[in-house]
Amino acid sequence: MSVTFSIIIPVYNAAKTLADTLESIAAQTYPHFEVICVNDGSTDRSAEILQKWNKANPKIDFTLINQENRGLGNARNRAIQASKNPWVAFIDADDIWLPNKLAEISSNLTKNQADVIYHSFTTFGGSRDRNRDIFPIHSIEDLLTKGNPLMPSAVVIRTGLLLEFPFSEDPTVHGAEDFDLWLRLLQADKKFKHLDKPLTKYRETGGMSTRILEHLKHVVNVISKYHELAWFDDSIYEKAIARKNWEVGRFYHKNGKFEEAKKFYNKAGLLTQNQKLIQLLAILKISR
Repeated sequence: MSVTFSIIIPVYNAAKTLADTLESIAAQTYPHFEVICVNDGSTDRSAEILQKWNKANPKIDFTLINQENRGLGNARNRAIQASKNPWVAFIDADDIWLPNKLAEISSNLTKNQADVIYHSFTTFGGSRDRNRDIFPIHSIEDLLTKGNPLMPSAVVIRTGLLLEFPFSEDPTVHGAEDFDLWLRLLQADKKFKHLDKPLTKYRETGGMSTRILEHLKHVVNVISKYHELAWFDDSIYEKAIARKNWEVGRFYHKNGKFEEAKKFYNKAGLLTQNQKLIQLLAILKISR
């Protein structure tokens, strides 16, 4: 029996990128999927683009849900509730899948008893394209201290699991809903499987630079919430906060904002030899 997917796309004012995302879905070599889009109160041409694409692709099982703006977590949950298939594949409205994405995932799922499967990806649209390597995640400690290799557009999850563990709709974790979900699934001992094949192109945009500090605050809210529940000890908490400060420093460094980078590198505290070298490059105002 073929593996079947529900492709979920939350859409909010994505008119500039949405057509490319949709065309990457239509180009999939694996045909066993439905598409569920939640138009989360867009005020641009997103709804028009979705309707046009639907008419151009009548063979694709397509559901469009229009709603007032309720946030990313709510939009994803609404689509999950409408899903008819056992696996959910997420894609954000500015990312792109390679044509063999679902075929590769389907083949891998038949070989592994995973609850969550995630794969590597490439970035584009920033200062330069990059390959983003991934690594195995087996525990909350791995996710908190090694970094987060899971990007939603490169993740497939069992639908039943998402119904049991819905995305948070708490505004204090907005933008970190996926990170919050990964932690809850790991706490519940769900099996994560990584596939070292770049099957998604993740769009980097300058917009995050204006939201990076708010995002950090919301990620820290998530970490603090589960620390208070004693899911991990003080040592892991401190390493996790240091890691997130380091990641913000790297973000500023990559974007040529060296003073901001140095500030967050210093907040990160103790560094590995490689991190010390990267910090030195920021001090010398050299991008890496």
